[in-house]
Amino acid sequence: MAPVSRRSREPQQPRRRLRPDLDQSIAPETDTMNTLRLQYRPRDEDLHPLQAMADRVGKEVERFAEKVDTWLRDISDDNTNQLSAYNNNVDLILGLQAEAEANVRVLAKRLAQESRGAPNKHLERVRGGEILQSAEEDIITASGDTRELLKQYKSEVAIWKLFHTMIEHESAPNGTEAYRVKFELLNRNEGRIEKYADPGQMWDCFLLEDHAARENDLILRWLEETANEANEDVSVIVDERLGRGAGSWSKGWYDTKSKLKQEKRMHPMDRDGVSRLKRNDTGEPLVSQLDPDAPSRQIRALERADEEYEKAMWMSLWEMVRRGASWQTIFEWCSERNEQWRAVALGKSFPNESYDHHDRRNSVRGRNCGDMWRRTCYAAALGSQNEYEAAVYGLLAGDIASVDPVCKNFDDYLYARLNNSLITSFRRWQQENFPSTSAPQTTRLRAPPSMSFPQDTASDEKDFIVESLYVHEALQVEANEPMKIIQAALVSKAFPRIAVKLGGALCRIANENGASFLLPPYDGLVEDPYVVFARDYNALRVATHVLIIHRGMGLPWHSSKSLYLYESVIVGYIEFLRMAGKIDLVPLYASLLRPKVAIKTLASAATDIRNYQEQKIQVKLLESYGMIPLFVLDAQFEYTYHSAEKGSSNIEKYTFLETVKHNQWPGYRISLAFLPEQVSLEDEQLIRACEWYMHLDEHWEQTFDALTLAAKLFLSKGRLASAVRLIDRLNYSQVSKLKTRDMENIKRAIDIMDDDDDAFITVHMPGPGRSISPEDHQQTMRMYRETLKLDSKVYYQLQQLIHAIRMLDEWRIEEEELIKLKSSGAPMPPKNKIRELLERVVEAVQPLLDDFLTCGRSDEEELELVRISRAYLPEVILAYNSVLHSAAHMVGRDNITRCMDLATAIAAPNNEALANHFVQTGRMRELVEAFAQSSLAMIRLTEQSGKETSKKRSRDGQTMRLWEVNGQS
Repeated sequence: MAPVSRRSREPQQPRRRLRPDLDQSIAPETDTMNTLRLQYRPRDEDLHPLQAMADRVGKEVERFAEKVDTWLRDISDDNTNQLSAYNNNVDLILGLQAEAEANVRVLAKRLAQESRGAPNKHLERVRGGEILQSAEEDIITASGDTRELLKQYKSEVAIWKLFHTMIEHESAPNGTEAYRVKFELLNRNEGRIEKYADPGQMWDCFLLEDHAARENDLILRWLEETANEANEDVSVIVDERLGRGAGSWSKGWYDTKSKLKQEKRMHPMDRDGVSRLKRNDTGEPLVSQLDPDAPSRQIRALERADEEYEKAMWMSLWEMVRRGASWQTIFEWCSERNEQWRAVALGKSFPNESYDHHDRRNSVRGRNCGDMWRRTCYAAALGSQNEYEAAVYGLLAGDIASVDPVCKNFDDYLYARLNNSLITSFRRWQQENFPSTSAPQTTRLRAPPSMSFPQDTASDEKDFIVESLYVHEALQVEANEPMKIIQAALVSKAFPRIAVKLGGALCRIANENGASFLLPPYDGLVEDPYVVFARDYNALRVATHVLIIHRGMGLPWHSSKSLYLYESVIVGYIEFLRMAGKIDLVPLYASLLRPKVAIKTLASAATDIRNYQEQKIQVKLLESYGMIPLFVLDAQFEYTYHSAEKGSSNIEKYTFLETVKHNQWPGYRISLAFLPEQVSLEDEQLIRACEWYMHLDEHWEQTFDALTLAAKLFLSKGRLASAVRLIDRLNYSQVSKLKTRDMENIKRAIDIMDDDDDAFITVHMPGPGRSISPEDHQQTMRMYRETLKLDSKVYYQLQQLIHAIRMLDEWRIEEEELIKLKSSGAPMPPKNKIRELLERVVEAVQPLLDDFLTCGRSDEEELELVRISRAYLPEVILAYNSVLHSAAHMVGRDNITRCMDLATAIAAPNNEALANHFVQTGRMRELVEAFAQSSLAMIRLTEQSGKETSKKRSRDGQTMRLWEVNGQS
């Protein structure tokens, strides 16, 4: 499809300007008839899967946009340096995190109300018509399962926290708190640490020297915090597992102990102290001692309830260790349950020993809590019969195999592997730098196996770990959830790659039902999870803002081969905002795109705005974000033009005449109500695109270029209803007056085609003392006027053609009404109405008879105008002749003489083009026959007159006396 033929105006990269406060003079009117009205395209949307979610979007999109707007203004400041840029990025992340946390609070409150069966007060206030609501309660308007929404927003909070952590680790410059802490640690460990240094000092030094290990440590802490916030209280786990109620857990192995006491009272034990008791449910031998190692040492069982208690206790300890609880916290929890030995067994002998956050997982603090301790934990994990006990010791040792059986989700599996990688790195660092601190070679205790990585991924271990989890059978569903994909991408620092996949999915969806105007086709592989991702509004919103911040942090944007896919993610989000009715947010996000892409995106969104004041505000927004409105409007016009152009071919002849055998007409007449009223949405959008040009100061040529192309398209396709609507909404006189009012050289509302010469050339006459003379000024203004006329004449004449066709339609409708009245015998109305209508028809058709549509500005346009003329002018002229013929019977018989004037006009030497249209279309014979019928009608009308023809002449000088057959003069 060939592009619209217009003068080239290549967009350039604009200089950003900060968004000003919008002038109160262009604020939207409060009248309900003038509020913003949106009309969405009924055809398949480019990104139609998002439409279902668009109707349920929450207020967070607006609050996100406010924070992005502030961020964009700050990073665009000329005084921005590395520190301020970093702080701006962090502030944006924290702001977006705060919005997600607000949503979590609201949903948690709502879920609690629903769980208690309490009424939802928020919904009650809405139903009751209350308008004022708290900021947090107004955030979420989406319907759906509260628990699922809460899960989504908790995942979002986790994403922003992780992103903040990673940025702080990777990019914190001098002057930030993160940099200060690192600098203090470096000073504290300056120089080579001693052989017998505190293990904690070794750990600090290790993390400072190993950048990847420090990153792993931070991610593990994030996973601990996430698990702690996402899951229920640990005490609840024991109560639910045991089913005994609060307080019962302090009695230990209660059932087994009671049975043993009863047995000792009734029967003496064997010499070896072995009980003959059996377990009640299975008949297994019961332990005879109650120390923690008894079941494994004696290879005997506990009562069922006590076995469940044991599992619940180790499950709780697993949860605490997995959530990063300090040893002191674990000790206090165990002490409350009379189970202090369990805390001691985890590696601390004295509860008052100093501790800090470094000893959460690795037990590197204190005497004998190094490599040997981890080997011991590994041996305990291998020998345990309780999977949660094995998992706790396996986690302390850095093992994976003993932890996997209790892992419930993606984060647990990831935690186990990163923990293994971190401890393995620490052990390797100790062996290289302080071999004496490592376990002796002769020890029988083995170290946990380390993960093996292919050689080509040695420098990208986290990426390999994350990718390995995607093929894990137990994680097939969760690992491919959109929010989890984002989290995993941030962990592995692979978000740009994920953005490329998401952009490809959006492009594929957009082009499913035909070529998309917004997004290019994509032939690469699109994985199913990313198709789901592209259909998830919340995930798309988060991914878009993560990508925006990545871009601000230095993602290779303009030099990247994947740039169009990065931009496709932002365009997808913008299209979602459009469908959600958030049109005022579109310029903000479009300003982040390349100029050409931004223009296309804005053009697509602008078609939905119909209100004049809202359109004006949008133009101001474009300017405030450093965009050139003309380029956007040109792209919008081209987009709507091509949409309107599809679906039908050009017509060769537009027919609205019908044959009739009645003397009132010359063998044919105009079809009743031939002018259609229905306008397609594509044509309506094209008309709206033309209306947007009214908001541009001056730009006369571009405005009439658009109007002319639209009018030619409608006429070429035979869409007269659209053509009529175009000239009604954008009448030449109104457009001319609106444009000239703001022109620097005119500054007065003038109809260029109508105003007299003196009124135009005397505007802004030079005052005394000016260098230009009045005569030169008048000459300059005359030339200027001719230029304006030349640029707009085609549209002016096309409007005349459309108006003439409409007047012919109106005549036929009125004509039919009068015929019905006469046939029914009803009183006839005064002839003034139809006489005035006749004169309007004559006035509308007259311009078509004098050098009409021969003003093309190029050879191509000349051919277009010739095709339009041949499709319409013969039919219009014949229809006009029919009107005059009929008017001679209905208004006055002198009107028949106008048929002869019509013949004279067509035969005039300077109107050869009009006559040629009849010849080229093969309709000259019709025209001759029509004039012959009109001549015959003159004779008949004279013969039918019972009295002498009046000597009074018409206002044009015609008289019927020439046609009187009795020869009277």
